[in-house]
Amino acid sequence: MFKEKAKEEFIIPGEAAIWLGLVFISLISTVLALRLLSFGIRLLGPANAAVLNTIEPLTSVLAGVLFYGETLSLSAVLGCGFVIISVLLIALDSRRLKRKSVPFTSSEHF
Repeated sequence: MFKEKAKEEFIIPGEAAIWLGLVFISLISTVLALRLLSFGIRLLGPANAAVLNTIEPLTSVLAGVLFYGETLSLSAVLGCGFVIISVLLIALDSRRLKRKSVPFTSSEHF
């Protein structure tokens, strides 16, 4: 099957609607996504944005279920649960560390 596909001729689309769709998809999936990521990092800070970014696969799964009618297997549900638990543990641990942190003053160490 793959050898048959490889033998087919590559055709560059000539319709403007196809090219407009490609440009639209490219802009949304790259330019807009990176702009929103930069905005989120400035708004939340790099550490919080990194933790929040670990939830991104869950949003993809949720979008697939809601918009495309995909069904989730037990392993996918368990994986989503593990991601949520890990994000919660990271958030709780960072709060605990912030409470224990002591401000550094240079006079104490010299």
